[in-house]
Amino acid sequence: MSGIDGYGSGMNDFYSSFFGTSSTAGGSSFFGGTSMLGDYSMIQSGAYKKLLTAYYKSEKASESGEDNAAAGELENETTGKLLNVKSDAESLQGALNALNDASLYDASAVDKEGNKVDHTEDIKKKVTAFVEAYNSYLDTAGDVDATKLLKKTLNMVGFTSANAGLLKEVGITIGKDNKLSVDEEKLKEAKLTTLDTLFHGRGSFGARMSDKAQEVYKMANGAAYSNNRASTYTYNGTYSILGTSNGSLDKYL
Repeated sequence: MSGIDGYGSGMNDFYSSFFGTSSTAGGSSFFGGTSMLGDYSMIQSGAYKKLLTAYYKSEKASESGEDNAAAGELENETTGKLLNVKSDAESLQGALNALNDASLYDASAVDKEGNKVDHTEDIKKKVTAFVEAYNSYLDTAGDVDATKLLKKTLNMVGFTSANAGLLKEVGITIGKDNKLSVDEEKLKEAKLTTLDTLFHGRGSFGARMSDKAQEVYKMANGAAYSNNRASTYTYNGTYSILGTSNGSLDKYL
């Protein structure tokens, strides 16, 4: 993902530890727990070095009183990237919600004239939309210099990898870059029961991934507000950050 190059080798190492390799379900401990998200892995990946370098650089700039314009430009650029993540997370959630529709997988469905309804084309379009939204989200999330968002994206990539077998049954495969691709012929021949299990219902892959996308939406939204210092003290003295909800008003902020 080209956007990471601009942050230097430290970020490349950090990002590489998140997305550089793919994994199959049960094949590695990479996604098996939270140890990779601990302090040791961050030191090993170069993330701490990067954060310290950024800190002392900002301290130096503050002491000298220079580069205020450049700092403001970087702040605006960061906010823009966070809003891109927010938008792509929302698109991913919408694509998954569209697949969480029981009527798509009803083999006995008939129209008003009693003719059997074939949802094959509709399913194909919705699955393709999901794959495109997922891949786009990986690109924009990888372009943001935000550790929490990258950790959340790592979790999503791991969850997808854990469901690689079921995804493959309906023609969706995971590449070395963790991007998804669709074999339309295999998707067309996929069993409705398998698609139902994968995308429909609260415990399904689709529903749980939708929840994760919503979490990213809120996180990116809040980070964008925070980056613009859009924060305030509440009446009882607590510090709050605007934009952490998923309400309709936030779409326009």
